[in-house]
Amino acid sequence: MFKNIFNEWTKAQTEVPEDLEEKLKGDQHELDTDKDGDIDAKDFKNLRTKNKKKKKDKDEGDIEMNPKMDKDKATEQKESRIRTALKSVLSEKSPTAGATKPETMDDKLKGKGAKDMANEPKETDDTVTKGHDDVSKAGKVTKAAGQRNGGDQVRSGDQNVVNSVVKALKGMK
Repeated sequence: MFKNIFNEWTKAQTEVPEDLEEKLKGDQHELDTDKDGDIDAKDFKNLRTKNKKKKKDKDEGDIEMNPKMDKDKATEQKESRIRTALKSVLSEKSPTAGATKPETMDDKLKGKGAKDMANEPKETDDTVTKGHDDVSKAGKVTKAAGQRNGGDQVRSGDQNVVNSVVKALKGMK
């Protein structure tokens, strides 16, 4: 008796009244592959197998340039303003095409006196180069000074280097 009551109760809980049953909205009917009015596991399984077949049909080397764009529609896209501006900048042959010649310093000078002053030969300061030459000539002509006397000249201690590593290597051969 208790089992019958429980079974009736669970059956009543799982059944949905017709007035509460929702219909498919929007593009949900595309997901309903078995056309039974609801979307369930069978529909999703059918969609997965359908997608796998599409992937197999495509060649591996084929790449879609714009996958979101509809292939059936032969619409021509407008070129963006940024792209047209970049093309116009890059198509110019030189940056100074059509520009006037730049001014020189002579163009800015007015009057004969200013032009004469600008055309005067400029003196260069060559004292540094002359100084180096004089010093080298003097070094060649003069006699070198002798050594000084004092504690600087002391050469005490062992003058021969003793290298025990070299001796050890000679002994090994």
